[in-house]
Amino acid sequence: MVAATKSILKKKIVLNEYEDLFHKGTDPVVASAIEKMNEFTALVLPVINECREPDIEEAARKQD
Repeated sequence: MVAATKSILKKKIVLNEYEDLFHKGTDPVVASAIEKMNEFTALVLPVINECREPDIEEAARKQD
């Protein structure tokens, strides 16, 4: 509907005029921390799924 209205009226349709206020840019530091957490989880989760106790220190050493 928005695309059809836009082509008929020949103007930009804004559904939520406050949408731009809530967009946050990606912080590289946060993105890096999230990537590290995902890598750590990928190391530990298979061991947990095998119902074994993961070696957290070893996984942390592999992570760094």
